[in-house]
Amino acid sequence: MFGRLFSKENVKNALLKTLQGAVILAAPYFARSYLEKMEQSEKQEVKKEIRANESKPAEAQTDDVKGSLKTPKTNVRSDITGTVSKKVQQKVLKQKAHKAVATDKIVAKLRVKPNKKTDSRRYDRQRISLPSTLNKYSSKNGQRLCQIENKIVAMIALMENYEPYPYMSGGAATIGYGSCYKPDGSPVTMNDAPIDKTTARLYTQAHLRKDVFPAIEKYVKKDLDDSQLMAVSAFIYAVGSANFAGLGYDDNGRRRQPSEFLKAINSGKSDFECARKLSGWKTAGGGILHEGLLKRRWLEMALYCHRVQPQELLDMSPGGHFNLSVRDLYKYGRADKDGYYTPKMDDATIRRVMQVCKAGKRRLKDIIDEQAQRDLAVGSTLALTDFAQRYDALKKSGRA
Repeated sequence: MFGRLFSKENVKNALLKTLQGAVILAAPYFARSYLEKMEQSEKQEVKKEIRANESKPAEAQTDDVKGSLKTPKTNVRSDITGTVSKKVQQKVLKQKAHKAVATDKIVAKLRVKPNKKTDSRRYDRQRISLPSTLNKYSSKNGQRLCQIENKIVAMIALMENYEPYPYMSGGAATIGYGSCYKPDGSPVTMNDAPIDKTTARLYTQAHLRKDVFPAIEKYVKKDLDDSQLMAVSAFIYAVGSANFAGLGYDDNGRRRQPSEFLKAINSGKSDFECARKLSGWKTAGGGILHEGLLKRRWLEMALYCHRVQPQELLDMSPGGHFNLSVRDLYKYGRADKDGYYTPKMDDATIRRVMQVCKAGKRRLKDIIDEQAQRDLAVGSTLALTDFAQRYDALKKSGRA
């Protein structure tokens, strides 16, 4: 068996194939070097000829003119041959110039490898620029966001936790309540000094005012209450206004589309159905299911459906919802046929979640400053213990 494999013919054929492959791979490089050498030599020749024609001194030219004036009529034939030779030289120079241009094009084609991906996505990456002024908001949502800003900061702190020192998250340096940028727009670095709770709140407020609040003001067409605004703000803070509203292009060169969550809100669907669309953002790291994101989405759903009151967040431990399993929060622990998860919002699930989230030693009030605590303690939001009552009221009024 091995004798047949390592016979002379098989070894010879294998060597020939490897040589052919090496020649095929090396041919473009040899062609490039040959063309470049030809190009350089031709250009040098053209430059030498041009310099030789242009480097004649003025005295020699005047002597030629004088000689031509003194020459008798018998030298007319030599003048004609001189003019003919000049025309021939000009033609040769033109031909060489055309050859040099042609070689330039060939070398450029060889140097630049065609990339179908970059050629097909001829687009400009849009820098998303939304207005950052809070005093120009005309809608009810924008005006209400200015009043509950610290409540939203507390909600984000509960999900992100407080880290005074910079750390790496998702490939970017992060600090405070999940902030990757400073209020002046410069990115956070691993060499930055630690920050306190008040500075962390200012970092988060700057991001909310520049990216989150303008997106809600511009693209959300439905008036939302405080609990729903907190849920939407926390969602945009995590995924970005570009993914929420469908701005610019993604990494593959495709134009982004508005999120299904935004479409459901603007189309007037029920709160529960809108909350289900939040579970579409559950993957990280190349499309891999991330259970931690599903747990975070559930807390946003509970706020949006008024099953968790903002005042109750003070008694919860930061990141306590991560101690729950996906089966505890969603029906069947898996996605439905449409790809979205149906959250459990019954009273038993809410009680279980609150028990687990209050089991830790730390509380939300331990990681936020006093100003955010005061704003969160003042309950001025619509929150019903049973959202079915809210749906019945909306149906009777004709709004649902």
